[in-house]
Amino acid sequence: MASLTALILYTIVLTASGAFAPGPLTFSAVIVGGRRGWRTGLSIATGHVLFELPYIITLGFLEAALLQLVKGAARFMDILAAVFLIYFAYISAKPFLQGRHEFDGAGMPGAGLIDRHPLLVGTVLTGLNPYFLLWWMTAGYPIITVIMRGPLELGVLYSIHASMDYLWLTLMAGLGYAGSKLMHSRAYRGFMIGLSIFMGLFGVDFLARGLFGAGILPF
Repeated sequence: MASLTALILYTIVLTASGAFAPGPLTFSAVIVGGRRGWRTGLSIATGHVLFELPYIITLGFLEAALLQLVKGAARFMDILAAVFLIYFAYISAKPFLQGRHEFDGAGMPGAGLIDRHPLLVGTVLTGLNPYFLLWWMTAGYPIITVIMRGPLELGVLYSIHASMDYLWLTLMAGLGYAGSKLMHSRAYRGFMIGLSIFMGLFGVDFLARGLFGAGILPF
């Protein structure tokens, strides 16, 4: 049980270092949360978990095969993720760049789907992120080895990990929504455009990694 206690602490520290860092999921929660409220964060986190939990269980059985598969497909996944992120940034920024003060997806294919189904955003941004997939194969793998011991370990460790994801993404969505209500319309427009630019930069970073093997962002 001492080892489980140590793994619980390891899980908390490791999850915090990843989940609480700026990244596509965090920015997507703030952007979509600004339009639809804190529950958006719950949906994005659920989409994340729907991909993550089956993935780490599969990884527990097929680690070597999945490692080769993800490494081989990493650049292709980078490009797919880049396309999604850049388009997400575009549809998020366009209405505000046109002088409007709220999101309007009219005339932009897929905009309504992304806006109404943040669960999809969480699933896509998780499944197409090769660095997330490789993280579980390296830094996160000690957690998997304990999770695979049995239902108790799976329930305890993964619940801790997932609850921190839920906490963070719901908080970010709530802050985005609070900003939409508290900020002056011009300030909110600038805030949303700024967030969209960051999302676009993540997309360009993924694209650079996919095409040239090196990103543009220092993290």
